[in-house]
Amino acid sequence: MIITARTQRPLLAAGLSLLAMPALAEFSFGSGSASLGSPTGYVRGYLREYLSMNMEDQPDLNYGQTNPRRMGGKGELSMARSTLKLDMGMDFGSFQVFAVGRSDREIRTGYLEDLNESASQSHRLTGARYAEGFVTDQYDNDELREWYVTFDAGPRVKATLGKQQVAWGETDFFQAMDIIHGYDFRWRSFLELEADELRKPLIMANFVIDVPELGGELQLLFRPGWDSKDQIGHFAPLEGGRWAPQPFRGVDLEAALPYDYDSPNGDHEDPTYGLRWSGFAKGIGYSLGYYRGFNLEPIANPAPMFGKPFGNEPHYDLAAGQYGNLIFPMIDIFGATLNADLPQWKTTVRAEVGYTPNKPFNYGTRAIPFPGMGGVVEKNMLAVMLGMDQTYNWTQKVFKTPRPSTFTYQVFDNWILDYDRQDDIVDTFGYAARRKEHKVTFTAAGTLNYRYDTLNPGMAFIYDFDGDHVALIPSVDFVMGDHWRLRAEADIFIIKDERSPYEDQYADGTRGLGTMANSSQLAMRLTYQF
Repeated sequence: MIITARTQRPLLAAGLSLLAMPALAEFSFGSGSASLGSPTGYVRGYLREYLSMNMEDQPDLNYGQTNPRRMGGKGELSMARSTLKLDMGMDFGSFQVFAVGRSDREIRTGYLEDLNESASQSHRLTGARYAEGFVTDQYDNDELREWYVTFDAGPRVKATLGKQQVAWGETDFFQAMDIIHGYDFRWRSFLELEADELRKPLIMANFVIDVPELGGELQLLFRPGWDSKDQIGHFAPLEGGRWAPQPFRGVDLEAALPYDYDSPNGDHEDPTYGLRWSGFAKGIGYSLGYYRGFNLEPIANPAPMFGKPFGNEPHYDLAAGQYGNLIFPMIDIFGATLNADLPQWKTTVRAEVGYTPNKPFNYGTRAIPFPGMGGVVEKNMLAVMLGMDQTYNWTQKVFKTPRPSTFTYQVFDNWILDYDRQDDIVDTFGYAARRKEHKVTFTAAGTLNYRYDTLNPGMAFIYDFDGDHVALIPSVDFVMGDHWRLRAEADIFIIKDERSPYEDQYADGTRGLGTMANSSQLAMRLTYQF
């Protein structure tokens, strides 16, 4: 892989930050554990450096040139990110207080400068307003991510009040029931496995009621709507960043379709709520849940001159170059999960299902100015996951592992129950491929363990049946003493068909993983834990 001249300055700065990490940790936090007497408490966290490098050139248009040309980028750093995270807790006996803070800073690499310039030129061409420094807006962050108090509200009731995360479901990759929080996909996309780092915490009242007579517990959630407006729904990579869908990395789509968090179809101040029963019976763990909240994926609500507005009276405050809004409509989700161990086969089986009546989808594969701008149609959808965790002895013979290794397999299907081809639903907004009735994905992942689990090579595999695309993620994790952790991985996308930025957008067949064409990366994550 080629390291170009302009990557040297960011690479040097990233290297210096890595060298400074141990000294900073020792100076600021000592051993990383604080004794607070009575009450007692702790302070822990990490310092982390992320680096990633493009393995391919980007075909996205560079609007900074008189004649459009390929963006380039192969061999250049796409990410040089430093993170400090602090996790604090204090126990007062009758109640406990917790807080999690995180600060992120990114070096503006030459590649990101190119993306920024391209986005600024696209703004000038459309007449849209442009705020200099989208990289800082998307990637730099100082946030008190969580702050909450826990206490017993009775002999059977545990209460958690404040800004927190609540994970439902059997998998982080597939969100049939993990539907309470939106995710921030802008800086690291969906391949990052640390869901807690990507979720957007919410201010909630969370009550868990123990019911031993029935072998389970009932969880009640209520979000009063006190969060800042951008805490609802996913942050999609729409501002022209490194994980924007190809070929839009150099185009700020949000300039044409800004987020509307005050829409009558889904206002960020609207309360959301849910309940979940979790139990264990005859060797099977299960849960039943219901949640009323926001559709996590942003939905394009076109202005009347471009398409049919959705639902209630549309809420518009459009500037030059804007065609509508992105909204998060309110929906209802009913779901269930189960898991069971089969020790005789060294297997754990898992299943998850989520039913969403009247889920919104964009339609109009030939709509103007973008596919999907025809409007919004509501359809009933069933999301299904079937998974299996299998432990194999043969890895000891074939790969010389000191102990058996576990591999995970999962099949996902997003099924539109009342599918009608005439609805003309787009598979992905901005692409002209028509949505199919079933959207099926298969994933497999496994890790081998060596040197007392301090050297752990792994492989993840994703196959997109919808578009016949593949993603391979070979990786290796190193555990170095009590404090240092290193992960190196390659994110390799093998795409059957890709959209060229020069072709007619209405002839485009991109779907599913096809939006990740030309996105292959080498990535490294070095962590100092304290």
